[in-house]
Amino acid sequence: MTRFFIKQQLPGDFQPIKSPVYLHLWFGLRRPQDHFGTGRNSGQLKGSAPQFPAAMPDFDNLEKFIVDCMNKIIFKDDRQIVSCRTDKRYSDRPRTEIMVQELDQKMSKDKDGGDLL
Repeated sequence: MTRFFIKQQLPGDFQPIKSPVYLHLWFGLRRPQDHFGTGRNSGQLKGSAPQFPAAMPDFDNLEKFIVDCMNKIIFKDDRQIVSCRTDKRYSDRPRTEIMVQELDQKMSKDKDGGDLL
């Protein structure tokens, strides 16, 4: 289903990226029901509710799932990912946002000769 959805977001003539890729993944997760009050406080976030989702699902499992779904669709192979940022947050509107940036091979070099992003 996810691969199908990814394909639907692309123009019909899209070809998988062949160059190095920077990837930014943002996962907005629904808060568990126990983060909210009950009775007259129903729907109000408890003061003790954590700010960040430092629980299941693990961010690396989310990342792996999405990257595997993009393989051979967005890029030829996930080995092309040279830099990745993954954020996992609570959201009133649960969703996954994906930003893919094709990297230029002629990037400036850092002091040790490595590429800067």
